[in-house]
Amino acid sequence: MTIYANSQYKVVIIGSGNVATHIAKRLDQSPNVRIAQIFSRKQENADRLCSILRHTTEAINDLGNMDIEADLYIISVKDDAIAEVASMMPRPNHGIIVHTSGSAPDNAAACTNAPYGVLYPLQTFSRDTDVDWTNITVFTYAENNNSHAVIDAVASCLSGNIRHIDGKKRATLHIAAIFACNFANYMWTESDRILRQCGCTLSDLSPLLYETLHKALSSSPAEAQTGPARRGDTGLINKHLDMISDCNSRNIYKMVSNAILCYYSENRTGNKPTDNE
Repeated sequence: MTIYANSQYKVVIIGSGNVATHIAKRLDQSPNVRIAQIFSRKQENADRLCSILRHTTEAINDLGNMDIEADLYIISVKDDAIAEVASMMPRPNHGIIVHTSGSAPDNAAACTNAPYGVLYPLQTFSRDTDVDWTNITVFTYAENNNSHAVIDAVASCLSGNIRHIDGKKRATLHIAAIFACNFANYMWTESDRILRQCGCTLSDLSPLLYETLHKALSSSPAEAQTGPARRGDTGLINKHLDMISDCNSRNIYKMVSNAILCYYSENRTGNKPTDNE
C-alpha cells in the first residue's frame, strides 16, 4: 500500500456502467482518494465518465496502459466478465484488486495473482439517478487483514457503514436483494401497466407503497401481509383471475397468491385457486 503525503489512495476503476459511475462520482468527492484512471472497452464511455468528475482522470480503453502503481483496482463489470478482465490486467506492483459483484466468488478477480477482495455496495444504481450514500451498506471481503484495511479505507470514502462478509453470505444477501428490489420493481411495472388501463398511474398508489414498506420495516413483512390471499379469500382471488386477460399477469397473480396461501395455510383453511375454479 502506498500512502501519499496527502493521505490519498490511488484508485483505478475498471468499468463505466451504472455501479462504476456512482462509485467514481462518490470517490471523486473524497480528499482521501485520487482516481487515476477509468477503463472502458469503449473509449467514449471512459471519456464520458471522466468528463463528469471534478478532478482530472485519465480515460483508457487498453488495459495494457493501466497504471500499475495504484493502491486499489475496482473491477465493476458484469459478473461473467470479471475473470476475463482480471486476466487481461498487468500485475499491479502492490495494489489490491476488488470486484463489486453481489454474487461472484470472492476470488473472481484473483487471476492476476495480486491480492484480491470484494467491495460490494448494496444498492440499486441507475446511471443518471443520484443516490444518497449516507445509509448504503458497503460489504467488503479480503484475503488478509492488510488488504482489508485498504479496501475498508476506500469503502469508508463511499459510506460510513462498512461490513465484512464472505462470498457465501454475500450471494445469499444478493438473492434476498433481488426479491426485495428487482422482483418488487417488476411487480410495480405490472401494476403500472394495469393501472393505465383504467386511466390511473403508479403515483396513485404512492401512499399504499410507502405504508407497505413502513409496516414491513417497523414490524416484519410476514406480520404486515394483507390482501385476499392472506385472508384465504379464494373467491375473490378467482374473480380477479377471471378479470385478468393478459396471460403473463394472470400467471404471476396466481403463482404469488398460491405462495401466500401456502405460507399462511397453517393458520386457516381454504382452497388454492385453480384454473377451473
